[in-house]
Amino acid sequence: MAGCRSASPVEPARLACVVSLVCTVVAAACATPSGSADRATTPPPTPPSSPLRTTSLTPGQDAHVPGPESLSYGYTSVGANQWALYAAQAKGYLIEHGITIDENVMGSAAAGAQALAAGSLDIANSNPDPLVRAVASGADLLFVAGTQNPPIYGLYSQKDITAVGQLRGKTIIVGGPKDVTVYLLDRMLAPNDLRPGDYDLVYAGGTPDRLRALQSGAVHAAILNQPSEFAARREGFPLLVDTYQYVKNLPFSVFAVTRGWLEDPRNRERAARFLAAVYRGGRDLCDPAQKEAMIRVLADRSQLSEEDARETYALLIERTQAIRCDLSLTAEELQLVINYIVDMGDLPAPGPDPRRIVDTRVLQEGIVRLQR
Repeated sequence: MAGCRSASPVEPARLACVVSLVCTVVAAACATPSGSADRATTPPPTPPSSPLRTTSLTPGQDAHVPGPESLSYGYTSVGANQWALYAAQAKGYLIEHGITIDENVMGSAAAGAQALAAGSLDIANSNPDPLVRAVASGADLLFVAGTQNPPIYGLYSQKDITAVGQLRGKTIIVGGPKDVTVYLLDRMLAPNDLRPGDYDLVYAGGTPDRLRALQSGAVHAAILNQPSEFAARREGFPLLVDTYQYVKNLPFSVFAVTRGWLEDPRNRERAARFLAAVYRGGRDLCDPAQKEAMIRVLADRSQLSEEDARETYALLIERTQAIRCDLSLTAEELQLVINYIVDMGDLPAPGPDPRRIVDTRVLQEGIVRLQR
């Protein structure tokens, strides 16, 4: 697996300018969508089925739960990786299962991992990379469910850049110096004869922030995921390359808790009810009969157009089936994340044992609740 090395440092004055420009929202202009041949020509397969299709669900089925209890929930930014949760909220499933969530936008996956390990959050949705690093540093975390595998990012550039090779000496914005987007960028650029040091990196944790940096002209290229990448495409920013050409199996988004928190029976009960509600949302998301409703859910939550949400559904649900509507996650899959962090030189081999930190039993407990 290709290693990823540190990029060239960016001067403080230049970085301050970039950060300032990232916060400037530039009005979007419409343009003809464009995309890679891989995405354009791949025929849509049949959407994945969900195990819950054989289960009869009725409103208020979780009849013995207490009144709504709150969970402190952290996430990096609004994105399609949380689509099943958005569906559960829109359908009222969280309330039916006696759960409300206190949402905290962390701004970066690393910040979310730190807050979770410190006990400031009950549950976090995050890329597993910083969570694995936190475990390696002594945090006692558990990965209880997955929401997306693989990540699908596009590398979008300013309109005067039309080929990957033109990024030599240019500035690219990614999620963070140790973020999975750095690894994915290396996987995309190395086959195109670009290595770390051939370009400068600056950082913004969420895709919406990276899109704003691209729109403002603060950077030459940005790594974006859905649904924001479709806004970039519609505005005429060229898609140079995407990760799905190179990475087709890698956990991208998980729910995680601390082991100590989950050992409290009351917390475990709340976690099971939360996951049962999100599982129901995932079942709806993968139901072709509910496609239009699910597109509206993402459009409303992301505050992007229904057209962007529709393209996101086509890509993540119909074409690549990257969204894990059953919330599945295995230790073997997490090993792939550990492997690339080790390959990057950021952890000594062999890294944490994924069999100790992937524990989906509380998810199964939530699913059982739906079958009573």
